[in-house]
Amino acid sequence: MWQFLWYPDGTEDPWATWYWQQDEDVQSKHDSIIAFLRARESHQWRPPQCKKLAGHEKLFEIIISTRVEHRLLGTFRPNKQFLIVQPCTHKGQVYTPKRAFDLAMKKISEIENGEKTAIICSPPE
Repeated sequence: MWQFLWYPDGTEDPWATWYWQQDEDVQSKHDSIIAFLRARESHQWRPPQCKKLAGHEKLFEIIISTRVEHRLLGTFRPNKQFLIVQPCTHKGQVYTPKRAFDLAMKKISEIENGEKTAIICSPPE
């Protein structure tokens, strides 16, 4: 089973903090996507649930499609871990926050360089 880590945001559980700010449609879709991905090997993480972002060597997005498209940007780590570094929304080619990819890559570097410590989180229920 996969273990998820989140970039620290100053709260005890960044995943729960993000999750409980979403409406019921996003929460429901999130729950089914995460359950699906947790049961798969990394090579099975592909659209429509997840995809690699072109032009970004380490960056992937978990795709949560509702009225508003949500994305959880992150990267694979050893031992069946996935590090989520930047939740965002998506419409067309526009991501919010505007520099979501740059922010995500910066956060991945901070974790890899030991400047920040990722927080192990369980999916909210």
